[in-house]
Amino acid sequence: MDFKRFTNEIYLDENTINQMRESYLQTGVIKLENFLKPEVYNELIKLIKDIRGEHVKIADRYSYEELGDLSGVGKLFSSKDFLEFVSKINGGEFSKVEYKILGFGHKDYTLLHDAEIDRKGTEFLFFFCEKWKDDFGGYLVYTDNEDKSLIFTPAGNNFVLINKDGLGGFVKYINNLAKDERIILVWGKLE
Repeated sequence: MDFKRFTNEIYLDENTINQMRESYLQTGVIKLENFLKPEVYNELIKLIKDIRGEHVKIADRYSYEELGDLSGVGKLFSSKDFLEFVSKINGGEFSKVEYKILGFGHKDYTLLHDAEIDRKGTEFLFFFCEKWKDDFGGYLVYTDNEDKSLIFTPAGNNFVLINKDGLGGFVKYINNLAKDERIILVWGKLE
């Protein structure tokens, strides 16, 4: 998948990138709505929305589906152009991406553990979902377990880049109001 061809042109503009870098360096987080071109996002969601993966669950840690690399979606977020893009925003240089593509529906979640040793670095999130409502749950929370929390409500075609130094992340339990709706989340770490 060609990152530059599929990404909303506004985010590839050098002036916009400079503004995003300034904001990211001040706050440690940036959220970009309508990240992919609408026609690309709509085509991708049609292709992947009904794909099911292996449901994995360890009750005191997580419950979700592991979806693998859906129709090349992972290639989009591990491409050289993507690494250059996030490096420009971060002001550093990334050379490696690790990611998971996960499906979350009713009764799915992840939990935050004190034993979580990976509370530093840079992560990104990309959400695929169609009709998600706040009262379904499923929002992603980064917290330091004291006074700082960042909450990201799932919204389709949203991209988040976060410096997670000192923060741990989890996905809030998805309740029965979600019915058959689900979130497909690309959750990645940059190195």
